[in-house]
Amino acid sequence: AGQADAGLIAPFRNRDDVTPEAQEIGVALSTDANPFYGEIDPYWQAANAVVESCRNIAAIGATPWCITDCLNYGDPEKPDQMWEFIMGVKGISDALKGIGLHGYKATPEHKSKKEVIPPLPCISGNVSLYNISEKSSIAPQAIISTLGKMENVKKAIKLQLKTSGNYLVMIGPRKDELGGSAYYNSLGELGANVPKPDFEEASKEINLVTSLINEGLAESCHDISDGGLGVAVAEMCIGGDGDGRIGAKIVISTIDERPSKGKKVKPLRTDKKLFSETGGFVLEISRRNFNKAKKLAGKAGVPLIRLGFTTESRKLVVFDFGKEVINIKLSAIRSAWINGLRDKLR
Repeated sequence: AGQADAGLIAPFRNRDDVTPEAQEIGVALSTDANPFYGEIDPYWQAANAVVESCRNIAAIGATPWCITDCLNYGDPEKPDQMWEFIMGVKGISDALKGIGLHGYKATPEHKSKKEVIPPLPCISGNVSLYNISEKSSIAPQAIISTLGKMENVKKAIKLQLKTSGNYLVMIGPRKDELGGSAYYNSLGELGANVPKPDFEEASKEINLVTSLINEGLAESCHDISDGGLGVAVAEMCIGGDGDGRIGAKIVISTIDERPSKGKKVKPLRTDKKLFSETGGFVLEISRRNFNKAKKLAGKAGVPLIRLGFTTESRKLVVFDFGKEVINIKLSAIRSAWINGLRDKLR
């Protein structure tokens, strides 16, 4: 983790008592939680922790296989705080059922006439209650660790952009969901519209990304979470060590939420497009592989949204309806990323 959205090991790599194929099996791990979401809605805080952790696993090419949880809540003897605990557990349960355990081969005795994807299992966890003081209680939060399985670790990819001239595509539209975001936190605000993922859509997106990577169609990938789309692309430009040298030019004019039947969607402001923490992915796909990727996405029922392309220019440039809203050198992004904590502590 750091080079990519999840850590990855090959536990059988040095074993001489397993097959060559087994030696390449990988185990991925990611741990996620946003406590600010819990101050707004404990159900969606927990659900988002599950979905984001699974996205991080998928972003390197692994399949989410199981989770463990760490539940941190207040005084269960107080009805409002007991309610927060109940909603957190329900959020985890609903997310696990919605995402499901894909790639699991059921034994004949467990198969039914109608194939149903089983829930992603929660195999362990712990509960910490009475997280209170005389003055206040902590924001209710579930911390989720997801384990993923990868058939061949050689197919894993990182988040750093690889080559100029490739397409940048987004999976998952932007919504007005800035509540609990890093953007609002930087402004001293909390907000109200916490991300509310559609679990069925999230499951499709996660499985599509896993397929794209394992088919060799993606060069790099990063999930959209803390900081939103703008931060995701900036992090891809500088990479896990901050030494990235590939820039990006993107256009965000038409990345609003897709209108559904009978529902009108208000166009988003530029800052909401860039910093809303609605979940999703950004992928780097070469021009020669784009049509194959688009075809695979079509079969999965998931739109690939063209954002722009990678560039030799060491800058991140963003346009919205013809107006240049960001033009920043990678060196400035790198400096903020590397020195941010040190500058705060001075």
